[in-house]
Amino acid sequence: MHDFRAGILHLYEKARLYRQILQYYMDQNEYDHVIETCNDHGKKEPNLWILALSYFARKEEDCKDYIAGVLAHIEKKALMPPLMVVQTLAHNSTCTLAVVKDFITRKLKEESEQIAKDQDLIKKYREDTERMKREIEQLKTSAKVFQPTKCHSCTNPIDLPAVHFLCGHSYHQACLEVAESETECPLCVEKNREVLDLIRAQEQTTGLHEDFHTELERKKTDRSEE
Repeated sequence: MHDFRAGILHLYEKARLYRQILQYYMDQNEYDHVIETCNDHGKKEPNLWILALSYFARKEEDCKDYIAGVLAHIEKKALMPPLMVVQTLAHNSTCTLAVVKDFITRKLKEESEQIAKDQDLIKKYREDTERMKREIEQLKTSAKVFQPTKCHSCTNPIDLPAVHFLCGHSYHQACLEVAESETECPLCVEKNREVLDLIRAQEQTTGLHEDFHTELERKKTDRSEE
């Protein structure tokens, strides 16, 4: 079986060793077959496209068309963040920003749209925060009167023992005991968790956006000095 090309590739195919198929063609520098392997098996193993980009990025010859084709699939499937793409292509001295211009432009547009959405959310959260501050101040200076007529869970008339939340919802204690948490309003808990998750996600992505723009500027500087 040594150096029996058809047999080796057949065994890889049968064993679903798609990365080995890709590596075989990479070792042979058969560019068209590298792309063909990604097209044939990329749905089953999307990371093939990432491996292909890294492969072409290491080539010192002109692989712009191959890189552009691989990037199109990576963008379509959202397989890599922009920062990782820029870092990967930075290893190729023949690859200019022109190769990834459209990709970066679209990503920057998506970022701008996301920033606009985030700003709207920030405005809303600030308004909500101010409203809550006023409510907190009112609680400090005056008593809050609860006058519910029905339980917000079973909708039956409210009676003792009952639990009242500052959001204004009230429950029979028995109804609240079967809820997920007795310390959070069942009607508000999902929304509150979404807000907390969103805040955590924004904190995590802020650093990624800054790293992306820093890497992009560094790549521009490197290219201008060459």
